[in-house]
Amino acid sequence: CLLDVTLLVFVDVTLLVFVGRYIVSICWTLHC
Repeated sequence: CLLDVTLLVFVDVTLLVFVGRYIVSICWTLHC
């Protein structure tokens, strides 16, 4: 189903952004 694929991609992108921000936060904390 196309809707399932779209939803999956949306979740993947959202998760990627969340993880990316989390990693950046850790790096920023370590640098400080």
